[in-house]
Amino acid sequence: MWRKNRIEKAVKVLIPIFLLAVLVGFLGIKWSEISTIIDEMAVSKIVKKPTSIEPETREIETGEIRRGFLNGDTIPTRGSLGNWNYTGGFAFDCYSRSIGLDLGRLTSIKGIKLISSSANPTRLSKKDISIYYSRDNQGFIEYTQDYRYQDILTDPEHKGVRVIVLSDLDITGRYIKVYQKYNDSKFTFVNSALDKMIKPLYDDYPLQAGSKTISFPTNITRVQPKQIKDVAGEKSSPPQKAAQPEKAAESKEGVKPKEAAQPQKAAASPQKAAPPNIKKTGIKVGYCDQDAEPMNQPIGHWDYEGGFAFDYGLRSIGIDLGAEEKGVRQIKLIGWNANPTRLKESDISIYLSQDNRRFIKYTGTCYFTDTLETGLVKKVRVLTLSNLSCQARYVKIHQPYRDADFTFANHLPKMVEIDFLSGAMETGKIEPAKIEPAELFSNETKIGIKVGYCDQDINPVKQPIGHWGYEGGFAFDYGLRSIGLDLGKEGKIKKIKLMAWNDNETRLKKADLTIYLSQDNLNFSPYPGDWRLVERVEPLAEKKVRILILEELFCQARFIKIHQGYANAEYTFANNLLQMLEVEAILPEIAEKLPK
Repeated sequence: MWRKNRIEKAVKVLIPIFLLAVLVGFLGIKWSEISTIIDEMAVSKIVKKPTSIEPETREIETGEIRRGFLNGDTIPTRGSLGNWNYTGGFAFDCYSRSIGLDLGRLTSIKGIKLISSSANPTRLSKKDISIYYSRDNQGFIEYTQDYRYQDILTDPEHKGVRVIVLSDLDITGRYIKVYQKYNDSKFTFVNSALDKMIKPLYDDYPLQAGSKTISFPTNITRVQPKQIKDVAGEKSSPPQKAAQPEKAAESKEGVKPKEAAQPQKAAASPQKAAPPNIKKTGIKVGYCDQDAEPMNQPIGHWDYEGGFAFDYGLRSIGIDLGAEEKGVRQIKLIGWNANPTRLKESDISIYLSQDNRRFIKYTGTCYFTDTLETGLVKKVRVLTLSNLSCQARYVKIHQPYRDADFTFANHLPKMVEIDFLSGAMETGKIEPAKIEPAELFSNETKIGIKVGYCDQDINPVKQPIGHWGYEGGFAFDYGLRSIGLDLGKEGKIKKIKLMAWNDNETRLKKADLTIYLSQDNLNFSPYPGDWRLVERVEPLAEKKVRILILEELFCQARFIKIHQGYANAEYTFANNLLQMLEVEAILPEIAEKLPK
């Protein structure tokens, strides 16, 4: 039986060999060639030839692609994109901003379109732009190969508007970031919606007629990544900045407020604390990241509703009190749990502004307390800034921590509660509706003027006047402010009158005031002559008001600036801006008609 089985197996092996030998002899094929074919067949069973992977382009068709951005991206290789799916208007070339894409998965692209919503020229050029890519939004690599830059008005999909096309790229990544170098606020490239400004290209983009085309080597040595994490093992990035934030790290209780400073969903919703006796107000809350210059950096990310870590990334939280400035008595910062925080009184600074452009540090009274209060379902940590006496439209609360080891987090709208001072007379709050129109104080020729001002006027001979036509409440002896006039054309100035809205004492004296003159609102010269300051209280309607009169002037100019030297917030002279200032001047054509 054993022999029979051996013979059957031998036959099964020998028959194919015999048939193969007959076939080889019949076709004239060399045995060495047959041996090679057999070897290749055997190898193919072990090592399969890799199939080519096509770029996954369906993300953009299904709407799964995300657009975001980052302000203050001073180190683009480290800055994580945030503000995903923000749909508001967006100016690109300002505040060291980067705009970017989350392609949803590892994808290859051949170009990027940046789309404006108008045909206006832009200051952007190829030398102002850098491209970065990443797999995990935590570390970015600069794209250093050459590419084509086109600035066009003839894009087939967006005719009539300015489009910047970055083409001939060869990038594979999940996150694509376009960085621009401008850090000021004089933007020139804007779209009414962020999600319409940037678009990936998966095919070659042709050269368009009439385009400004730039293509030159970057001459930068490409830096290889230090091992970018695989997308399958992707981790949440730390909170980032809004119109710029990112995800908050895990708290000590093991729950994430998530997506700090980035319009994104928040996991494990923190409960809102509702301490008693705090007035709920219709205010807007925002923030800014990397606030290295709190006196100059504006607040953004208004109405962001995601999780937010405060003591992180040199952040500031901000409040917009509405159309007019209001007196603030107390501010509460509310955490979403009772965990201790590293924030102390010495870490907190308050800044005030009327225009969200220039801020002044609040130097008045402020009591800091760190307490636990009972929220709706649990205890929460509350930091209270009380006994405040400040008045402004914008309030910024700044903290100094730069790292990602935050200890104080909540959903942003639930983090801030504010209590206003009660009563206008009690707080010095300006109430425009109660101020009667100013009376003319002379029978001499009056002319229509424009009134404006500038803050932080540290160099009065160079800083132009702005805010023309502002009609809100205005404190003069505050924040190194200057008030200004535009006569429309050059005129002879005889007298200037400053009027407060009440008769309270003022700290302003002649030594605090300087007059500057200009023909173009760009270069000012100090008034060279002497003049006299008269201070008095006059009746107006049913009340009395304090008036400062700068008289015995003999000067000629179109623009007049009155500068004062007080930088703090303890102002003593305020009114609606348009009702604060009157001027007596004579225009050239009027002077010709006057008796000689």
